[in-house]
Amino acid sequence: MTARIACEHMTAQALNAWCDSVDRASRLPAEPGWETKATAHSEIFCLLADAAGVACVAGDQAVIVQHARARLIRDLMLAVGPGANGMITGSRHRLLQRLRVSDPDGAALEMENHLRALHFMWRLAVSF
Repeated sequence: MTARIACEHMTAQALNAWCDSVDRASRLPAEPGWETKATAHSEIFCLLADAAGVACVAGDQAVIVQHARARLIRDLMLAVGPGANGMITGSRHRLLQRLRVSDPDGAALEMENHLRALHFMWRLAVSF
């Protein structure tokens, strides 16, 4: 839902921040440094929340919830490990493309597919 709303309200400034974030996260090495890369990738969820119009006032409940979600996704990425690097980076680029062409349904579907795949990989990782 956040990806859909963000796409519908995307500004040039927000899109530039998105591009910078994806580029920065994509350039980080996966090994060593997976924790840093996973953190960089998870920050994208806060950018989505910002673009969707979630208030960014320190202490605001909405901000706390968005950061908690970003931490949860970061923890998922850490659990699946650097083997998920290509999948995560590819998803970020596809989502960015959906945002560039103002495709809210495509953006929402990309994020949903990405989170489902990440959750599935996490389930496999914790079962071993």
